[in-house]
Amino acid sequence: MDWPLAGLFVLGGLLGSQFGTALSKRLSSTNALTNIFAGVIFVVAAYMLWQSWLAM
Repeated sequence: MDWPLAGLFVLGGLLGSQFGTALSKRLSSTNALTNIFAGVIFVVAAYMLWQSWLAM
């Protein structure tokens, strides 16, 4: 096992979870998190429709 690489992944996960938690707490107080999530869902749906159209 490549321990330095594993340690890098663990460190990235820890830092990412701390950053994500802080960011989600800040965004949830302004309903921005809900709006961002709705926007992401819309973009994914548009992408799926586009891909379906290209496959025809």
